[in-house]
Amino acid sequence: MDYNERFGQIEALLADLLRRMDRQAEQMDRQSGQIDDIIGILKISDARQTRVEERQDAMLVRIEQQGERLDKLLQTQMKMLEMMSYNANRTDELERKFPILTAYEARFQRLEAAVFNKAS
Repeated sequence: MDYNERFGQIEALLADLLRRMDRQAEQMDRQSGQIDDIIGILKISDARQTRVEERQDAMLVRIEQQGERLDKLLQTQMKMLEMMSYNANRTDELERKFPILTAYEARFQRLEAAVFNKAS
């Protein structure tokens, strides 16, 4: 084989190698673009997740506040029920001790109404 043929073969191999390198560079560019797209999607997803977490935190705070208000309301209602029960028991006890007062109850109510009507 002479030098010209050998040079031609080497030149063909180099040209083939350059074509392969160009294809690989194009593939790498496409893959780089896809990676950039994926990174963009991940950033958007992360931002959305952050907003969702912030909303959930705010909702949790509101739920805790409502729970505290509900607890206070229930405690107040329980106290009122205890007082009503105490008053009912005390009234029953007084009625047993002073049965004559129940006979005058209607009269007391009329008198009370008359006093309050005059006062207002």
